[in-house]
Amino acid sequence: MKLKALVKDDERYFESIYPYKTCEVLYIDDFLTPQGDMPTKGDMNLAFELVNYRINNPGLITIISSERTIDEVMNIDMGLGSRLYEKAERYRLTIERDENKNYRLRV
Repeated sequence: MKLKALVKDDERYFESIYPYKTCEVLYIDDFLTPQGDMPTKGDMNLAFELVNYRINNPGLITIISSERTIDEVMNIDMGLGSRLYEKAERYRLTIERDENKNYRLRV
């Protein structure tokens, strides 16, 4: 939310996003979630900018967790989804959803 708020202030935006673009390992939790809500255009622009930069700099590791499947991401934005698919193909782990279970409460 902070990054989206700074998008019209080029200098502060660059200063704020740069550490996320360039850190050695970036973990993005709940990528494009909560489930059922569609991400905004601002969400998608930010996600694309960040992911695209990291994909184009192969020494950077990006770990993403999401309630959305890769197919759902591609349905929202084909450019972003296809980049993620291409880079994560060998490393992707999909856990099938059970709408009746809350996996956080699992013992």
